[in-house]
Amino acid sequence: MTAIVEGPATLRSAWADLLPSRMSTSVPARDVTHAARVQRALSTTDRLTVGSLSAASHARGLDGASGDLVDLIEADGRLVAVLGDVAGHGAAASLIAAVLLSSVQHHVAHLGPNPGVLLSAVDSSVSAMLERAAAIVTLAVVVIDPVAHTLRISSAGHHPVMLATSDSVRRLGPTCPPIGALSACSSELTVDFEPGSALLMTSDGITEQPDAHDAEFGLERLAALADEARRRTPVAALARVLHEVDEHAAGTAPFDDRAVLVVRAGMAP
Repeated sequence: MTAIVEGPATLRSAWADLLPSRMSTSVPARDVTHAARVQRALSTTDRLTVGSLSAASHARGLDGASGDLVDLIEADGRLVAVLGDVAGHGAAASLIAAVLLSSVQHHVAHLGPNPGVLLSAVDSSVSAMLERAAAIVTLAVVVIDPVAHTLRISSAGHHPVMLATSDSVRRLGPTCPPIGALSACSSELTVDFEPGSALLMTSDGITEQPDAHDAEFGLERLAALADEARRRTPVAALARVLHEVDEHAAGTAPFDDRAVLVVRAGMAP
């Protein structure tokens, strides 16, 4: 049986009370449509191959526009995987997510694939905007090197992402407070990402989705799906996660936006 290794997941609890409750804002449908179009236009791609690495991502908004942001970027021969969650949903959250995504892309282009540096630069760039909007964001930035077989992660208050290897599933992050909560932070973690490994990142719209009895989907189920992802294509693994959370909900309406991102390291030739 694959072991589940506890990471520093409890760090998030220290910042949980900084995150505002989720609120849905009633806005005209055309505004939601425009916000969703802006966000889609900014996303680099939802499928990417870099060397032996293959990746896929998906974001689904409750109202068509998503407060979750996902992106896959190639920089200097490395794969940069980004997943974030703006507290709230709807057009307002989607536009804030679009600003965050644009900031990430700008700093990747100018600072290179360095997750801690990127996270700190994004925080500094958008903190004033977030303060004016009374918004807080969790954001995980992962950089994977397919040659060195390393994974570097800097996570601002985001719940743990799952790293599955041949003998364990490890929970990574967070390494920093949420963006807009405290001062900018550049702490990061480096681990091995050997051939056959898989990374599974989601927003809490996946893990906190309740069933008919108010039981959450949870991190344990997510860990099992990360282990399965080692033996699936990223597209298939992503579809499996979305299917399983829908099955868990069993007719219960989604309570939040959902985002999923999967990266798999192919076996060496």
